[in-house]
Amino acid sequence: MQFRQKTHRDKDGNIRQGQTVQLMRYTYDAENKRGRQVMIGSFKVDDPRLPPEVEALLTPQEKAEFAEWKRAQHQAVAREKLAAVLDTLDDVMTRSCMALDVGAGMFKDPARIWDLIDALERSMTRAGHERPPRPRGRPAYKVIYDLSAMTDDEAEDYKALDPEGYEESLKHSIEEEKQKLASLPDFIPPEKKKAPQGGV
Repeated sequence: MQFRQKTHRDKDGNIRQGQTVQLMRYTYDAENKRGRQVMIGSFKVDDPRLPPEVEALLTPQEKAEFAEWKRAQHQAVAREKLAAVLDTLDDVMTRSCMALDVGAGMFKDPARIWDLIDALERSMTRAGHERPPRPRGRPAYKVIYDLSAMTDDEAEDYKALDPEGYEESLKHSIEEEKQKLASLPDFIPPEKKKAPQGGV
């Protein structure tokens, strides 16, 4: 049995996955001496429950195939949800550090957080994200925040709570921007460059 998810084109012409999954059974047409596919029924991808009348048409093998498809689909959706959580980790950890730095609050269970930090380090290592070597000398525990990742209101809040930290982060952002500009290729031909003033 084949599971065929219907597709459609959006307004920009891109092919998108639809919400309907069709159950296709392969049969052999003895009269025409060729195989063909027959649709047994359909269901919604976000609610993979078969109507009773469709389930009654399935063979035991097809029911087992449907159960396996549903399990794999559930796993795929769960992975997508967890992947979305990872996208927020940097922001959550950054703002947690900021909250502690400015004395905005405390954890209800610090021991639990330390356990999670240890678990995160182990999980990152298992996923292939080895911890970078620490710089020599005393490590700097002060977090330099990425101001460009903040909204204007968030940056203003940070400036009000920790002016010194804000200025340090601002200097770091400016220095990073200078380094990015310096690394860009020079497209100005030599003959177009302005000659230095006060030549020898």
